[in-house]
Amino acid sequence: MAGKAALRVGIAGASGLTGGELMSILLGHPLCDVVYAGALGQVGRFVSECHPSLERRTRLVCQGQSPDAIRASGLDCLFMALPHCESMKLVPHLEPGLRIVDLSGDYRLRDAQQFAQHYGQIHADAGGWNGFVYGLSEIARGKIREARRIANPGCFATAAILSLYPLVSKNLIGDSVFLSGVTGSSGAGTKLSPTTHHPHRAEAFAAYKVFKHQHEPEILQALNDANPNWAGDLVFQTHTAPMVRGIYMTAHLRLNPSSSEADVADAFAAHYADAPLVRMRREPPDSKWVRGTPFADLSWSVRGRNVLVFVALDNLMKGAASQAVQNLNIMLGWDETLGLTHCFGGGV
Repeated sequence: MAGKAALRVGIAGASGLTGGELMSILLGHPLCDVVYAGALGQVGRFVSECHPSLERRTRLVCQGQSPDAIRASGLDCLFMALPHCESMKLVPHLEPGLRIVDLSGDYRLRDAQQFAQHYGQIHADAGGWNGFVYGLSEIARGKIREARRIANPGCFATAAILSLYPLVSKNLIGDSVFLSGVTGSSGAGTKLSPTTHHPHRAEAFAAYKVFKHQHEPEILQALNDANPNWAGDLVFQTHTAPMVRGIYMTAHLRLNPSSSEADVADAFAAHYADAPLVRMRREPPDSKWVRGTPFADLSWSVRGRNVLVFVALDNLMKGAASQAVQNLNIMLGWDETLGLTHCFGGGV
């Protein structure tokens, strides 16, 4: 890497949980120089005041998130770790040549009606929608290499698509799929609510967003890209669990009559042969094995025509921050694991 100039990068939404993870990773990235931290409500404070784990790692001060503030930082790439429906208000006012990795849901869906239904707002940047590439590297490396703007996948969507894409693309499974996803409290961010307050959350397990989770159309969009002839009936149910970090996804599928257990094994082996951040497991993964890491762990089991696929990942890492840096690496033509395989999550 000697002789390569550092890429000037910044983070909008640097005071949040995902922003803190991004900051921690990028500060250790050998080819990145973090020069901008945007954080509304924290302007003038040191980033390390928002994230004490970063003390002595950075002296960056939080700035405003106006287009002028971002432009003045002279960035090569901006990571946007903002709440849903905020990025789309800012992106139209940024320099056209600026590389962007958006970690919100604003640019993941290609259907305006689906976006309005699941995010509760009309999209504010219809003209810029098509400039974004969906950034799940395990299904879109080629497109990411050519892109300048990336829509980082959702955490549940990442786990679900990793579970299903190889099988759907090979037309191995029937049209009925049931997904059960579990997440920890960090998925709710830093804003306090009755269901995220520790005395409630610490010992609670509950279903939420029944038949209306915003990652469902994102999952179906990717599966349709994998196989336009697959007309799947997808049931996706999410749950909160008494843990801080983690996504655990279980997919229940039915093989087509002509498909076999060997076909399943071959499909996963072939699809993830060149995926350095997907680890194939013989036994069902454990959320502790991926905590604070950029890896997704995957296993499957077959009995007759029934297939169970299990995926575990850290929602703040492979489900958000480390995946965003993985996308940056691919965009720039670097090794996609650069700055990632020795990083472990910091703040929570």
